Amino acid sequence: MDRVKTSANEPCSSGTIQTKGNEDTIERHKKPHKRKATSVGGESEEVGETESSEITIPKSKKQKVESVSSQLFVMGENNVGQLGFGLTIERLMRPTLLELSDYISSIAAGGMHSVCLTESGEVITFGCNDEGALGRSGDEEMSPDEVEIPEKVIQISAGDSHSAALTEYGHVYLWGNFRNGNGPMGLVADGVKEMRPVRILSNIQISKISSGADHLACLSRDGIVYTCGCGEQGQLGRLPAVPDPAAVPLRIPIEDIWTSNYCTFLKAEETGQIFAFGLNNCCQLGYENELVAYTPKQVLSFNGKTRKEIAGGQHHTLILDSDGLVYSMGRKDYGRLGLEDNAGDKSSPTLITSLENEKCSNISCGDAVSFAVTEEGSLYAWGMGCNCQLGHGNEDDCHIPRLVEGNFANFWKVLKVSSGGQHTLVLATPRES
Repeated sequence: MDRVKTSANEPCSSGTIQTKGNEDTIERHKKPHKRKATSVGGESEEVGETESSEITIPKSKKQKVESVSSQLFVMGENNVGQLGFGLTIERLMRPTLLELSDYISSIAAGGMHSVCLTESGEVITFGCNDEGALGRSGDEEMSPDEVEIPEKVIQISAGDSHSAALTEYGHVYLWGNFRNGNGPMGLVADGVKEMRPVRILSNIQISKISSGADHLACLSRDGIVYTCGCGEQGQLGRLPAVPDPAAVPLRIPIEDIWTSNYCTFLKAEETGQIFAFGLNNCCQLGYENELVAYTPKQVLSFNGKTRKEIAGGQHHTLILDSDGLVYSMGRKDYGRLGLEDNAGDKSSPTLITSLENEKCSNISCGDAVSFAVTEEGSLYAWGMGCNCQLGHGNEDDCHIPRLVEGNFANFWKVLKVSSGGQHTLVLATPRES
């Protein structure tokens, strides 16, 4: 049966994935036509759906420097080129090497596009560009290419239809479009999408950026949080929820920020307390009896341990603490919480016991999928399997974290993972022999 997106604000219930209104139904792919792809050995092979972790695309014009460094692997759906192979391949069931012209230092998977940051500070994008999320135009939208930004970039983020970059000078560049329940709403001007990067918050130095589905949070070097974009689900943390960049009214300095699709999380500088706002229809903010939080509210259920990282999807949240333990909360459907099959929705952080013997260093969420990277460089994935973005080689839902195995796991050490709407990016470096 097809799984349908409905309203993000609906109470949680089994059977559908809920997001904002006016979304198209996501259908399972029919059996794809076979297409040509180039393998590592240089021979052509017929490829439609593939489980291979050995398929690459040709290098572009630049010559890669021969040194041991991180490289990009991709998996999941490729219906709009979000895996970087053009339309050569329909989908990839396992992590597959995508050779680029430079080594990659950071990754961000958007709704249907991908953003990569090279070690030299350049931004590369590929995938869907109908709302300008690639930051460039031309006929090669589905193939990796560079975004023109006048400064060295040190951080990137991606949402459903927008992307952002933070430079070494603390400047933020934003491109694409935000959407609300009525459709495209514009980026920095009402109803106008931006096909090229535009600078925002020009008089403020920023230290971190984080993208939700249709909003952006920026942390200034002074500990103030600024948000922009869609505020229908409270994710801007302020009223009135005007889309223009503005400060969140919180009178304590903030040291870190994270976003999920429709939520924002803040970490206080002095106390380490966590504040959250946004959509809470499945208790994904960590407290009960409030469907939407329009202003920051302390999450008391987060007290007790130092929170290192927070990630979230449509209706669930993962938390990584300083001991390397991973917790989940929110909606249980399709196994996205990583708990037992009979576990219900969770309104507070719940330890994922199957990972308690693994010290984790990174977490990520797609709409209904979850990932954890261990300090040893292993990748665990769980949740909805129909888009093949878990990397297990099948379309089965996975209710408990499962190791991504095969040649990829044997020869590559995972550093970071980023999951989008229907695809996943993995940053890895060769394992020592």
